Amino acid sequence: MDQSTRYVSWSEHIVMKKRMMIFPYGRETSPLPRYAECLANHEISCLVVPSPLEMSRKDSYDYDGGTPIELKMSNSFYDALRESDTVFFTDELSNSTEIAEYIEKALSADKEVLITQQLMGKLDISESLKNKLVVLGQMYSTISVDLDLPLRKISIPVIAIMGQGNCCQKFDIQLGLRKAFQSGGYSVAQIGTKNYSELFGFPSWPDSGDQSLTYKTVLYNRFISNYLKSSEFDVLILGVPGGIMPINRYNSERYGETALAITAAAKPDVSIVCCYYLPLNEDYIQHIKSFCQYRFGTLDSYIHVSNTRLIKAGDGKRDLEYMTLDFRHVLRETLGYEGQRFNVFDNDSAVRVYQEIIDELLENIDII
Repeated sequence: MDQSTRYVSWSEHIVMKKRMMIFPYGRETSPLPRYAECLANHEISCLVVPSPLEMSRKDSYDYDGGTPIELKMSNSFYDALRESDTVFFTDELSNSTEIAEYIEKALSADKEVLITQQLMGKLDISESLKNKLVVLGQMYSTISVDLDLPLRKISIPVIAIMGQGNCCQKFDIQLGLRKAFQSGGYSVAQIGTKNYSELFGFPSWPDSGDQSLTYKTVLYNRFISNYLKSSEFDVLILGVPGGIMPINRYNSERYGETALAITAAAKPDVSIVCCYYLPLNEDYIQHIKSFCQYRFGTLDSYIHVSNTRLIKAGDGKRDLEYMTLDFRHVLRETLGYEGQRFNVFDNDSAVRVYQEIIDELLENIDII
């Protein structure tokens, strides 16, 4: 890629927040409006859905099943463009040619255009246009990976947020837990699962490609260590991409390799495991906790009961499909939330668990 392409860093700070529209809006970007007050440099002006049919969803919460948000939704790209300073183009529209046309329109209207590195790789546009884009991500080539050197020690408490797969609210929990620690006056280091994590002021993981498990472990360890040198932090929150185990024979989730590499790079003191919705019982919960203990070395796991139901996961299903449930249905149908179980959209259970984690670290680890 042309070296003149501008990359935005999670370390940049801009005082004046710009009005940002999200296009196209969908399930993948639902944490953005829900945690809009946590955005580092932007405020959300409008959520633009790709077609009039999507406007049957009356509120952005229809995409994640949480509580109402009441942010403006539109199916008119051009109306929203007039009300915005910035356009964040997401990966939710599969037609890259169509996205490229919209990007050209936004640039011609002198708008700031944000895209992810993944979307940049799909675009067939001129280098002159690429050079006008702000790419969310970092240049990772400066990270030195020497497999003969030992892993660097991580000296602050580590919380890992893992899940059975995609769409089980891992990123919502990352943001909610971050907010809880910051409200308590703690300085939070964080690496997120979403490729747009940097909009909230923290980085996402470097691309490790098809490298070996050993290489990935060292890469992640070096990345964490280098990041922690940027400031004085009290706690480290790690969002773990992908799943911790195979869903079926066609959807392996890389057999939990990413989770294994990250937890080896920085051993968690506490973990949160996000499970797909189903009526839970104690045997199943113990199975999940034991699996994480012996696989990832997580001695203390909290269980998040997602309001996403996996509806196509049999051995013969290559493509997974998800059903989003109202979180209140999850509260009614699952086995309560005593102990270490919660749902991120149920404020009472989420706040309780976040506080339990803070108290646990205060009791057992010198966090300050």
